[in-house]
Amino acid sequence: MIKCDKDLITNTVLLGIYIASGFLAPIVLEYIKHQGAAEGKGLLFAMPNSIAMAFVLCVPQKTSKITFMKKYWWQVFLMSFIDVIGTTMTLVGQIMCGSGVYIIIYSSLTVWSALGSRISMKKHFNILQILGIVIVTAGLGVSGISSFDAGQQVIIGIVITLVGTIFHSCVYWLNEFFNHKYGVHMQIMCGYTGVFGLCLYMIYQCAYTIPHWQEIVIDPIKAKGGVYWQIGLLYGALIVVDLMHMFAQYTVVPRVGSVSTGVGKSISSIIVFVLSHVLFCSQQASQCIDVWKIVSLCVVLAGVMTYSVGVVMRKKKSDGENKKLFEYTDAESQSFTYDQRQRDASSEDELLLDDEKQEYK
Repeated sequence: MIKCDKDLITNTVLLGIYIASGFLAPIVLEYIKHQGAAEGKGLLFAMPNSIAMAFVLCVPQKTSKITFMKKYWWQVFLMSFIDVIGTTMTLVGQIMCGSGVYIIIYSSLTVWSALGSRISMKKHFNILQILGIVIVTAGLGVSGISSFDAGQQVIIGIVITLVGTIFHSCVYWLNEFFNHKYGVHMQIMCGYTGVFGLCLYMIYQCAYTIPHWQEIVIDPIKAKGGVYWQIGLLYGALIVVDLMHMFAQYTVVPRVGSVSTGVGKSISSIIVFVLSHVLFCSQQASQCIDVWKIVSLCVVLAGVMTYSVGVVMRKKKSDGENKKLFEYTDAESQSFTYDQRQRDASSEDELLLDDEKQEYK
């Protein structure tokens, strides 16, 4: 009888959720766009991400969420503001250039996060990490060159997506920095970032979108022939998918490691790339696969994987050095204890000898 490894099954399921949510989110948003319900000025399409982040607060935590908020309110506000900028720009960029091009650019998120950590926490890169960054940069360059003939809107969308990805990476390395410096609980920080981000989006909706509802929401849906109940289902699906991805993000990485996560992210990117061509090529030319896009995607993903392997190698080296230091310290401690015992034993012998001498006298 074959025995099932529960940890293996759990890790596989979590990685599957991570991969599925990673490619479903851009595709669902693309369908919303083609229904006319993702008009750029409305920013309704950006709210599901903040809703998903806010739901992280529902996960039971040992740390008091109220005390946490009182103590770290300015860190939360800073991260919320940056997250809103990054999320808005990346999603607006996707709407302009299409999910196929978007996923190539957004795949570089890992590298931008690493560069931020390098600056803020003075982390050192090994040769594989540096090589990975160079490869990703080359892949992004190929993507930009290949899009010159795609039209002004696509080029602007690429630039907006790239800038938004860099802003989005700031959320990750700031979270890591605050955790390292202040001991900030990363999941609770994520939850409050979502709450504050949702508040900022709601203020925008009340101040701009609702007063221009007909122009921003109704007219684009009518022009595209969108169906309201389908749009409602798609937005609901987008919230669920974002929730899945947020859940997987905080469970997969600690359990399966950065290389497996990098492989999962690469698989998601490839699926988005292919599905964008199959589903939307006839509706938007920038979604169609060509040789340059294939080369660009492969180069970017190769760079991300190279960097991920570099992270693991650096961690192993660090762990090895720490182990040697521990062994050296432990041996030194044992040597000190042995010498101390020898000295104690010698002192006892001398005392006994003195006693004997006294008795003899």
